[in-house]
Amino acid sequence: MFRNSLVERRERKIEKMQPSSHNIADKGLELHTVIILIAIKETRETLEWKIKTVAIDVYLPNEDHKKLVDRVADTESTLAHTRPTILFHSECLTHLEKEVKVLRERVEGAEGQSRCNNIRVVGIPEKVEGPSVELYMEGWLVDTMLEGKTSKWFTVEGPYRAPVEEPNWVHLL
Repeated sequence: MFRNSLVERRERKIEKMQPSSHNIADKGLELHTVIILIAIKETRETLEWKIKTVAIDVYLPNEDHKKLVDRVADTESTLAHTRPTILFHSECLTHLEKEVKVLRERVEGAEGQSRCNNIRVVGIPEKVEGPSVELYMEGWLVDTMLEGKTSKWFTVEGPYRAPVEEPNWVHLL
C-alpha cells in the first residue's frame, strides 16, 4: 500500500511536469528525465533528513563530552584547592603522632618511676583498712615497725598529684 502511494505521487508529479510536446519519442525521453529528477529530489530530501538526524546524533555526544570535560575541570580545580590543605593536615598529623609517641614514652617512664618510689605492702587483706586508708596504714606501720612505740614524727600522707604541664601541641587544635 505504501509502495502504491509513492508510485501514485510520482505519476501525479510527472503529469504536472510534462511539457506540451507532440512528439512521442520526446515525450518518452522527457518522461524518463522527469522520473529521474523526481527520484533525485526524493533521495535528496531523504539524505537531508538523514544528515540532520546524524548531526543531532553527533551533537548530543559532543554536548555530553563538553559536560564531562567541564566536570573533570571542576574536579581538578577542587583537588588543586584541597591538596595544600591535605598536605598541611598530613604534616600536623605526623607532628601529633610524634608528640603522642614522646608523651607515651614519658608516661611509661613516669609510671616506672612511680612504681619504684611507691611502698609496696604485701600481706594486708582487702577491705580491712576501713573508711580511711591513711589511718589504717599509720596504725599498721606503727604497730609493725615501731613495735608498739608511737612517735609524733611518724605520719602517713595521702597521695597527691604533681601539676602537669600542658602539651605544646594543644594550641594547634
